Amino acid sequence: SVIEKERKGDYLGKTVQVVPHVTDEIKQWIQSVSSVPVDGQTRPADVCVIELGGTVGDIESMPFIEALRQLSFSLGIVGFSCCN
Repeated sequence: SVIEKERKGDYLGKTVQVVPHVTDEIKQWIQSVSSVPVDGQTRPADVCVIELGGTVGDIESMPFIEALRQLSFSLGIVGFSCCN
């Protein structure tokens, strides 16, 4: 979606960057899927579990880690857990 927005000119010709452009898209996607009703209900679930796979420290996972870090500030109630 970031590439599509860039090609449409949504960034007004400016350089597309991981922060904030990619991280904002990740946060938007998380918020949109977490608000979808599940199991035939008419309202969203009370809890949304997001699995962030990969190895912490790998450059490929950094945008996702940063997006979740930013999301924790905007939502205020976000728990993180690490499992091996």
